[in-house]
Amino acid sequence: MDFGRKLSYWAFLGSFLVLLGGFILFQGKFLAARPWLDISSLLLPFGIYVMAHMLRAVRLSLLLGGPRFRTLLVLYFYVSACSALIPFKLGELVRISEIVGWLNDFWRGLLIVWIERLFDSVAQGIMILLQIAFFGQDPLAVRQLIVVIGAFAFISILFFLVLPEQLYNLNLHIIRSYKGRKAIRLLRIVDSIYEVSQRMRPLLAGKLVSLTLLTGSIWLLELLALASLFNSDPGQQALLSLTGQFTALMSSAPSVTFPASSLTLAFDAMKMEALGGVGLLLGLTLYRRLRLRGLAERPFASGKPFWSVSSQHRRME
Repeated sequence: MDFGRKLSYWAFLGSFLVLLGGFILFQGKFLAARPWLDISSLLLPFGIYVMAHMLRAVRLSLLLGGPRFRTLLVLYFYVSACSALIPFKLGELVRISEIVGWLNDFWRGLLIVWIERLFDSVAQGIMILLQIAFFGQDPLAVRQLIVVIGAFAFISILFFLVLPEQLYNLNLHIIRSYKGRKAIRLLRIVDSIYEVSQRMRPLLAGKLVSLTLLTGSIWLLELLALASLFNSDPGQQALLSLTGQFTALMSSAPSVTFPASSLTLAFDAMKMEALGGVGLLLGLTLYRRLRLRGLAERPFASGKPFWSVSSQHRRME
């Protein structure tokens, strides 16, 4: 096993230990919710929640290029458990690391996670706008969330739409403003950024409508799962509950009170416990074996080194 593969496998072992730590830390929240755990009342929303995760796995499969279904599910549920349970959203780094490890292509793996989060962010933004427009939500109460979603969307538009269109003007400005090695270095940087941004197009080609419909269905199921917990105004309560979860990621003390009944808290604890348990079980069994075998086989790898970017500036040398 070469150094890169050894490093990739050690990264998996590290992520598993961090997931185990996050799972142990989460037990306090789960035990606090146990008095309200009514399994019969939570079966329907939990089933809907599982369906939402299956659609997320289908969306990931679409972006990866159709790996084997078993390999896909094992990969998906492991990285999803890491994303959910590792504190401060650091699980997203594990998600990127594991997808990159399977693909053997750093930029493609990073862009796949970027696309997933971009579609989710747009869906979350639409839900917030619906709350403000129809349910009287105070925009100041969710200002941090609005800023984060807006900034992410702005950077994505700038990076993937504006920069490719303005590449000629940007290169012309660099040539006119700088001389010698500095100009060459800046041109290389701009060209590398352009090449990475261009790799987004093949990932979305012929898939935009499917990804949009899948993302819409995913979040409708998430809302439906929460709505089934409420007897009155289920749609509004579900929207407010989801926004409360998003806001809690931005601040430990949200400036608005969101509906958090004992049943919703128990449901949240139940689904996190189930997701974390599945992730740990897979990490110890199927995923560990697939990970070792996958390092040699690369079931859906691109065949390029993980760091490669085919830059035009190499020809200029």
